[in-house]
Amino acid sequence: EIVDKIPYILGLGIKMGAVMELIPRITSLFIEGLKPISDATRELIAKKFKGAVGLNIGMSPALVIGHPATLVVSLLLIPVTILLAVVLPGNEFLPLASLAGMFYVFPLVLPITKGNVVKTFIIGFVVLAIGLYFVTDLAPYFTQAAHDVYTKTQDAAVNIPSGFEGGALDFASSPFSWAIFHLTYSFKWIGSGILVLITLFLMVLNRRSIIKYQRTMKN
Repeated sequence: EIVDKIPYILGLGIKMGAVMELIPRITSLFIEGLKPISDATRELIAKKFKGAVGLNIGMSPALVIGHPATLVVSLLLIPVTILLAVVLPGNEFLPLASLAGMFYVFPLVLPITKGNVVKTFIIGFVVLAIGLYFVTDLAPYFTQAAHDVYTKTQDAAVNIPSGFEGGALDFASSPFSWAIFHLTYSFKWIGSGILVLITLFLMVLNRRSIIKYQRTMKN
């Protein structure tokens, strides 16, 4: 029976390899189109707000998806993540399609590791090992959402077969996603209020950091 499935397994491997090869290339083209917009926006705002110092334009972290560290670490962690999914006790999630989105997990880590491959790999290893449990925990909710969408749209892409549960490693493995979901779903208004307070606190810290940076630039 396993021999009969070898063509399917090989075909799936080829498709996954093609997806992981094409995603960085397509994203790089997307980035090339965004950069002129970013530069033009920066110039426009600089003219309108001449007193602004050290002005930064916030854009998608996908802009650094083509960074060598992102590509190398993502490719190294793909087999490691599959191994972790098999050996970790209590984990019930086996990533497949999510592996293609592995490239989007690491851009936010690069400023901390300064592009160091070893440090990025270690952080990625720890985060994904914990993240597999987050995905396992959120799988029932993810599956229910997919079933609701399929009922209304009949889109085969979200049709999870009976007896299985779905998840997304590149989204649900984030501790932020897990915490935000449970604060709003499990604790309702209390959790939502906590999120608002945390957001306001971070806004104040960010504002102080910006003001301090602008003063440093002026001096």
